Parts: sequence; structure tokens; C-alpha cells
Amino acid sequence: MMLPKIDDTPMTTSDLYALCSSYIRSRIQEHGVGAVPESARRAITVSRQEGARGHIICGALRDLLNARSRDRDTPWTLFDDALIQKTLEDHHLPERLERYMPEDHMPTIESLIGELLNLHPPVWELFEKTCQTIIRLATLGNVIIVGRGGNVLCEHLPHVLHVRLIGSETVRARHIALTRGLNPDAARTVLRREDRARERYFQEYFLRDLNQPLLYDLVLNTDRIGDREAAHLIAERLEHHTPQCWDAIAKSALQTPEGLR
Repeated sequence: MMLPKIDDTPMTTSDLYALCSSYIRSRIQEHGVGAVPESARRAITVSRQEGARGHIICGALRDLLNARSRDRDTPWTLFDDALIQKTLEDHHLPERLERYMPEDHMPTIESLIGELLNLHPPVWELFEKTCQTIIRLATLGNVIIVGRGGNVLCEHLPHVLHVRLIGSETVRARHIALTRGLNPDAARTVLRREDRARERYFQEYFLRDLNQPLLYDLVLNTDRIGDREAAHLIAERLEHHTPQCWDAIAKSALQTPEGLR
């Protein structure tokens, strides 16, 4: 089977943000918030371990979905690096606040000092605004939202597919070493630091375990599959992830098997 060609040209954060802003404008102009047809409202959240090639796989997935889509006016858009910029724009906040919005739990003393000195709004308020933007994007549809607890925030939206990308520490550290020019020990340090930060963020704000597989519709071990294969698996699962299908599964789960009555 021939796979669609994926554009490997590097994009800057500014380029990504421009694409994301264009997406938002087209979606609102066409449908208005909350008035998007059910058939066009699918969305994907992606949680990833550091070094599990999340950015690469999500880029390949975006390109694949756009290659298959008949909707040329509103392409599938990836909200990864541009997500916080979109949050700041939505809520009319200065760009300097981006540094106070890591995907981690900010130390209490540091955040309190920042608030007392009026360096930034309360950390919880910034988190709340990020949540509002994520839910808004997911409601509009045709988006891939990476990280920030998107799967928990959108768990009540049946049109959203939740994906988790994982891999062994050895393979993930090797990828980090190759892509960032680090030695193996430094790569492992980065990997563990980023994984712990995301786990803290998830636990602090959602009181959930990021690594709990029941939070996801699909979990992929990227040690065993390539980037394009992963993108195809997610796209195929999305084809069958409709509100009607989700309702049917929920009803089936509530039925008692004949042999247990």
C-alpha cells in the first residue's frame, strides 16, 4: 500500500501558530462556535512519553488526515507548540506569560512570589484558561491536541479520540540522543525530567495517573512501529470512533451476559 507523502520541511513555532490561527478563523466563520455538524466534529488528543516521537507521529497523522479529507477549507490542524500561544491570544494575555505555563506543576513558593510581585496571574487561573481553549478547540473539531490533559478535559465529548504514545526508556533515550545531539546519560536525564514533569502536571491538576491505560482509547508502543504506521493506526481507529459507535459500546457494557444472569 502506498503511503501519502509527508512534508518533512521544518516549521517554526511562528509558522505553526499562523496555521493554527487560520484554522480557528475558518472554523468559526464557516460554522460558528457550537454549531459544527456532527460529521465534521471529530478530534484527537495525544498524550506522549518523552522521546516516543510524539511530534513526528502527530505531524504525520495531520498530513495523512488532510490527504484523506474532502474538507479543503478546514484542514486538520496540530496544536502542540502553538497551544499555549493560542491560549494567550484567546484570553488577551501577554506573550511573556508563556514561561509561567509549563507542562509541569510550578513550585508553590515560586508561583506565590510571582503572583505577589504581579509577574503573572495566579497559576490556577492560567491553567483554567488553557483548559477553556482546549475544550473550545476540541468542540470545533478537526484538531490534534497534544498534551496538557486534553484526554481528561474532553472525556465527556464522544467525538474525541484519546491516544497515548509510549516506548521503552532505552529506545526513547536513543531517539532523544540522536535528535538533540546528546550523549546517552544526558538523554536519559532529559527523558526522566520531562516524564516526571508531565506526571506532576496531570496529578496536580486532574488528580489522575497519566500512565493509567483506561484513560485512553488507543495506546501505541512506538518501539515496535514506525511513524507512518502509527499515524495510519490512529487514522483507522478514528474512522470508527463516532458518537454512535461510542454510545453502542457504552450500552453493550451495561448489558449483563446471558451466562451471568
